[in-house]
Amino acid sequence: CIVGAGIGGASSAHFLRQYSEPGTSGRIAVFERNGTVGGRTATVTIAGRTFEAGGSIIHPKNYHAVNFTSYLGLKVKSPNHADDSLCLGIWDGQKFVYKTLNSKSNLPIIQKMVSIANSIKLILRYGIFSILRMNKFVEVTLDKFTRYYESPESRPIFESVEEMLEWTGLYDLTKITLGQALVEAGLSSRIIQELVTV
Repeated sequence: CIVGAGIGGASSAHFLRQYSEPGTSGRIAVFERNGTVGGRTATVTIAGRTFEAGGSIIHPKNYHAVNFTSYLGLKVKSPNHADDSLCLGIWDGQKFVYKTLNSKSNLPIIQKMVSIANSIKLILRYGIFSILRMNKFVEVTLDKFTRYYESPESRPIFESVEEMLEWTGLYDLTKITLGQALVEAGLSSRIIQELVTV
């Protein structure tokens, strides 16, 4: 039995069926209180406008989710040029501590200038080295995580979650907070507080 037909429950049912020997998995029952599958990946309509109710962006290294889009016949919506000019702000509970510049112009040269100005603004606030270290931390962590996508034949069968995490080198991250991990990675307190953990 699987409780919930969100992305976790639906994918669990899928992989249980896919990785089981034919005739050994038995009957898989998925229980869902709502009338639709997808959980927080769904959209809601309020006052005639449609909003994402949860996860709307799929990271390209989340291979299972990316593969689900083609497996389920879904279309991937690429951001259009105008989306690059959307305003982004970081709210600390009382005020915006950071806001990007915005332009309503559709001219590519204007969009490029706004993008460059936003990059400079980001560097001035958080520091180039902290931004580079943050990117490195994310890349290294994602590279470790993608080991789980190796074919089942090339990876061991894990007896515990701890063993699974140790295999990729991610176990130590479960023993400390994200803030502590980022301090160890050399990020500034401002970028940790405002950009990552706020």
